[in-house]
Amino acid sequence: MPAVKPTEGLEVSENSQLAQKLSEGASVLVNYNWNPHKRGKYQITFSGTQRAGILRGSRKVPTLSCSLEVWPALDASPSVQYKWLTPNGGAVFLVTAQHGHPPGPLIQYQAVLNGTELSFAGVNPGTVTHRSHAGGVAVLMWQAEAKYPPSAQQFELTINPATKTNEEYWSKLASRIRIDAQSVEK
Repeated sequence: MPAVKPTEGLEVSENSQLAQKLSEGASVLVNYNWNPHKRGKYQITFSGTQRAGILRGSRKVPTLSCSLEVWPALDASPSVQYKWLTPNGGAVFLVTAQHGHPPGPLIQYQAVLNGTELSFAGVNPGTVTHRSHAGGVAVLMWQAEAKYPPSAQQFELTINPATKTNEEYWSKLASRIRIDAQSVEK
Protein backbone atom coordinates (compact mmCIF):
# COMPACT_ATOMS: atom_id res chain seq x y z
CA MET A 1 0.00 0.00 0.00
CA PRO A 2 1.39 3.45 -0.81
CA ALA A 3 2.60 5.90 1.81
CA VAL A 4 0.69 9.18 1.49
CA LYS A 5 2.44 12.44 2.31
CA PRO A 6 0.35 15.62 1.95
CA THR A 7 1.81 19.07 2.44
CA GLU A 8 1.21 20.93 5.70
CA GLY A 9 -2.43 21.83 6.37
CA LEU A 10 -3.91 18.71 4.76
CA GLU A 11 -4.48 15.44 6.61
CA VAL A 12 -5.79 12.01 5.63
CA SER A 13 -8.98 11.21 7.54
CA GLU A 14 -8.75 8.39 10.08
CA ASN A 15 -11.56 6.48 8.35
CA SER A 16 -9.57 6.15 5.09
CA GLN A 17 -8.70 2.51 4.37
CA LEU A 18 -4.96 2.72 3.77
CA ALA A 19 -3.98 -0.97 3.63
CA GLN A 20 -5.59 -3.85 1.76
CA LYS A 21 -4.40 -7.28 0.64
CA LEU A 22 -4.71 -8.23 -3.02
CA SER A 23 -4.93 -11.62 -4.66
CA GLU A 24 -2.91 -12.31 -7.81
CA GLY A 25 -4.01 -10.16 -10.77
CA ALA A 26 -6.59 -8.25 -8.72
CA SER A 27 -6.96 -4.54 -8.28
CA VAL A 28 -8.69 -2.49 -5.63
CA LEU A 29 -9.94 1.08 -5.44
CA VAL A 30 -8.56 3.00 -2.47
CA ASN A 31 -10.40 6.12 -1.30
CA TYR A 32 -8.65 8.83 0.68
CA ASN A 33 -10.72 11.28 2.71
CA TRP A 34 -8.89 14.58 3.08
CA ASN A 35 -9.29 17.11 5.89
CA PRO A 36 -7.94 20.51 4.79
CA HIS A 37 -7.31 23.15 7.44
CA LYS A 38 -7.73 26.09 5.04
CA ARG A 39 -8.27 26.92 1.38
CA GLY A 40 -5.36 26.72 -1.04
CA LYS A 41 -3.33 24.34 -3.20
CA TYR A 42 -1.83 21.24 -1.63
CA GLN A 43 0.76 18.83 -2.99
CA ILE A 44 0.29 15.12 -2.27
CA THR A 45 2.97 12.45 -2.79
CA PHE A 46 2.28 8.72 -3.05
CA SER A 47 5.19 6.31 -2.65
CA GLY A 48 5.76 2.84 -1.28
CA THR A 49 6.91 -0.72 -1.73
CA GLN A 50 5.22 -3.51 -3.62
CA ARG A 51 5.50 -6.90 -1.92
CA ALA A 52 5.01 -9.98 -4.10
CA GLY A 53 5.85 -12.88 -1.81
CA ILE A 54 8.96 -15.00 -1.28
CA LEU A 55 9.97 -15.63 -4.92
CA ARG A 56 9.69 -12.07 -6.20
CA GLY A 57 10.41 -10.18 -3.02
CA SER A 58 9.60 -6.49 -3.04
CA ARG A 59 10.31 -3.44 -5.18
CA LYS A 60 9.85 0.30 -4.89
CA VAL A 61 6.71 1.71 -6.49
CA PRO A 62 7.38 4.84 -8.59
CA THR A 63 6.60 8.04 -6.68
CA LEU A 64 3.48 9.84 -7.87
CA SER A 65 2.75 13.48 -7.07
CA CYS A 66 -0.50 15.31 -7.58
CA SER A 67 -2.06 18.53 -6.41
CA LEU A 68 -5.37 19.24 -4.73
CA GLU A 69 -7.04 22.66 -4.70
CA VAL A 70 -9.40 23.41 -1.80
CA TRP A 71 -12.09 26.07 -2.14
CA PRO A 72 -14.39 27.33 0.63
CA ALA A 73 -18.05 26.28 0.41
CA LEU A 74 -18.82 29.89 -0.54
CA ASP A 75 -16.22 32.38 -1.79
CA ALA A 76 -17.53 35.40 0.11
CA SER A 77 -15.06 37.83 -1.57
CA PRO A 78 -14.65 37.05 -5.29
CA SER A 79 -11.65 38.58 -7.10
CA VAL A 80 -11.91 41.51 -9.54
CA GLN A 81 -9.61 42.13 -12.49
CA TYR A 82 -9.69 44.84 -15.18
CA LYS A 83 -10.39 43.38 -18.65
CA TRP A 84 -10.93 46.06 -21.35
CA LEU A 85 -12.39 49.44 -22.33
CA THR A 86 -15.90 49.77 -23.77
CA PRO A 87 -16.68 52.02 -26.78
CA ASN A 88 -18.28 54.68 -24.51
CA GLY A 89 -15.15 54.97 -22.33
CA GLY A 90 -16.38 52.60 -19.63
CA ALA A 91 -14.72 49.36 -18.67
CA VAL A 92 -15.38 45.66 -18.26
CA PHE A 93 -14.04 43.86 -15.20
CA LEU A 94 -13.77 40.11 -14.70
CA VAL A 95 -15.25 38.87 -11.41
CA THR A 96 -14.11 35.35 -10.46
CA ALA A 97 -15.70 33.36 -7.62
CA GLN A 98 -14.40 29.95 -6.53
CA HIS A 99 -17.25 28.31 -4.64
CA GLY A 100 -16.92 24.75 -3.35
CA HIS A 101 -20.40 23.58 -2.37
CA PRO A 102 -22.63 26.54 -1.42
CA PRO A 103 -25.50 25.72 0.96
CA GLY A 104 -28.15 27.01 -1.48
CA PRO A 105 -28.71 26.72 -5.24
CA LEU A 106 -28.40 30.48 -5.86
CA ILE A 107 -25.55 32.87 -5.12
CA GLN A 108 -26.29 36.56 -4.63
CA TYR A 109 -23.47 38.97 -5.48
CA GLN A 110 -23.15 42.61 -4.53
CA ALA A 111 -20.67 45.01 -6.13
CA VAL A 112 -19.99 48.29 -4.32
CA LEU A 113 -17.88 51.18 -5.60
CA ASN A 114 -17.32 54.64 -4.15
CA GLY A 115 -17.14 57.37 -6.76
CA THR A 116 -19.63 60.02 -7.83
CA GLU A 117 -18.54 59.78 -11.48
CA LEU A 118 -19.17 56.02 -11.85
CA SER A 119 -22.20 53.76 -12.27
CA PHE A 120 -22.72 50.05 -12.89
CA ALA A 121 -24.13 49.27 -16.34
CA GLY A 122 -24.71 45.55 -15.80
CA VAL A 123 -23.29 42.08 -15.45
CA ASN A 124 -23.09 39.07 -17.74
CA PRO A 125 -24.14 36.33 -17.06
CA GLY A 126 -26.46 36.76 -14.10
CA THR A 127 -29.80 38.33 -13.25
CA VAL A 128 -29.61 41.90 -11.92
CA THR A 129 -31.84 42.28 -8.85
CA HIS A 130 -30.89 45.82 -7.75
CA ARG A 131 -28.92 48.77 -9.12
CA SER A 132 -28.46 52.14 -7.46
CA HIS A 133 -26.15 55.14 -7.34
CA ALA A 134 -26.72 57.50 -4.45
CA GLY A 135 -24.49 59.55 -2.17
CA GLY A 136 -21.38 58.79 -4.21
CA VAL A 137 -21.79 55.00 -3.87
CA ALA A 138 -22.70 52.74 -6.79
CA VAL A 139 -24.28 49.36 -5.94
CA LEU A 140 -25.17 46.43 -8.20
CA MET A 141 -26.73 43.20 -6.98
CA TRP A 142 -27.20 40.09 -9.12
CA GLN A 143 -27.93 36.39 -8.74
CA ALA A 144 -26.54 33.32 -10.48
CA GLU A 145 -26.96 29.59 -9.99
CA ALA A 146 -24.19 27.69 -8.23
CA LYS A 147 -22.30 25.38 -10.60
CA TYR A 148 -22.00 21.64 -10.00
CA PRO A 149 -19.52 20.11 -10.02
CA PRO A 150 -17.74 23.14 -8.57
CA SER A 151 -15.87 25.27 -11.09
CA ALA A 152 -14.83 28.91 -11.08
CA GLN A 153 -17.75 31.21 -11.87
CA GLN A 154 -16.85 34.26 -13.94
CA PHE A 155 -18.86 37.39 -14.64
CA GLU A 156 -18.20 40.45 -16.77
CA LEU A 157 -19.08 43.55 -14.75
CA THR A 158 -19.49 46.74 -16.83
CA ILE A 159 -18.97 50.21 -15.33
CA ASN A 160 -19.84 53.47 -17.07
CA PRO A 161 -18.01 56.72 -16.29
CA ALA A 162 -19.49 60.23 -16.24
CA THR A 163 -16.29 61.59 -17.85
CA LYS A 164 -13.77 60.19 -20.33
CA THR A 165 -11.16 57.89 -18.74
CA ASN A 166 -8.24 55.73 -19.87
CA GLU A 167 -6.83 52.21 -19.34
CA GLU A 168 -4.54 53.32 -16.50
CA TYR A 169 -7.50 54.79 -14.59
CA TRP A 170 -9.52 51.57 -14.92
CA SER A 171 -6.60 49.30 -14.01
CA LYS A 172 -6.17 51.16 -10.71
CA LEU A 173 -9.93 51.13 -10.06
CA ALA A 174 -10.12 47.30 -9.88
CA SER A 175 -8.77 47.32 -6.31
CA ARG A 176 -11.57 49.71 -5.21
CA ILE A 177 -14.44 47.48 -6.34
CA ARG A 178 -15.73 45.36 -3.45
CA ILE A 179 -17.62 42.19 -4.29
CA ASP A 180 -19.53 40.20 -1.66
CA ALA A 181 -21.31 36.88 -2.19
CA GLN A 182 -23.83 34.91 -0.15
CA SER A 183 -25.91 31.81 -0.70
CA VAL A 184 -29.69 32.17 -1.04
CA GLU A 185 -32.64 29.80 -1.44
CA LYS A 186 -34.78 29.94 -4.61
